[in-house]
Amino acid sequence: MNSMTHFYSLMVRSLDIPLGELLSLPRDLALLLFATGTALLMVLARRAVTNQDLLRRCDQDLRQLKRLLRLAKQSQDKPQRQRLPGRGGVVQQAE
Repeated sequence: MNSMTHFYSLMVRSLDIPLGELLSLPRDLALLLFATGTALLMVLARRAVTNQDLLRRCDQDLRQLKRLLRLAKQSQDKPQRQRLPGRGGVVQQAE
């Protein structure tokens, strides 16, 4: 038995228990439960593999840049207004 066949067999056996019960439910409810479960799994996986501290700091930096740009527009500070809009891309690249 090659490795792909073994992997396929393992996946079928392991997912048969949780997903097999969905077959007895109405189609719309099964689709809703499967979509919700998949979305939850993706959110949890994203939180597990990303640097949450870096993402939080990037978000705070972007909010601060927006606040500074708003203040520069209110105070008619032209050099500050010209300098700030390009800085958001640097923070977003870090994400």
